[in-house]
Amino acid sequence: MILSRKEFHRRFMGGFKAVKVQEEFFSVERLYKELQADAHFRNHDYMFEKDVDFSKIEIQEEDGIHWKFPNLKTEEERFEKIKEEMLNDTYEAIPVSRDIDYPDVLYVNNGFHRIFLAKQMGWEKIRAKVSYGKFILHNSISFQDLTILLDMLSKMFPKKSLKEIIEYINKVIAKKPSATEYNVGYGTSEEYK
Repeated sequence: MILSRKEFHRRFMGGFKAVKVQEEFFSVERLYKELQADAHFRNHDYMFEKDVDFSKIEIQEEDGIHWKFPNLKTEEERFEKIKEEMLNDTYEAIPVSRDIDYPDVLYVNNGFHRIFLAKQMGWEKIRAKVSYGKFILHNSISFQDLTILLDMLSKMFPKKSLKEIIEYINKVIAKKPSATEYNVGYGTSEEYK
């Protein structure tokens, strides 16, 4: 992947254009590695905490198995229900988005608990519904960097409002359409401390 995982999550916004979708058996080890790497960005760090006691952790999100069994109170109860479905082979396939040109680039849309359990139970493969296509990344800027950029603009145009700055830039673009390809470098938050 060319982007860092952090940048991917900042820009992904769920955009994916699928060209084909198929059910297949997928490597649990590969999905588990993805789960570990993505846990921090998906609020699932708790799954990997040392000596975690799932019986003491309240349900973390009210989706998936919780819709079928709304009385579940703890993550341990969630895991028990999911394990039951997995052993009975009634579990839903893991939804995975995979880049059609670079198959090593993938995103697990849901199913972290199923993957976690499959690894614990020693499964080598798990059923997955794989969408092949292209990820659509949006432009993005962190709030921290946005404040740096706005501060720089206010110093470049000290007597203009933000609206006036936008109008000025639009006039430049109208006169010279190629200006849309120009960039403004503004550094990173670390450089301005």
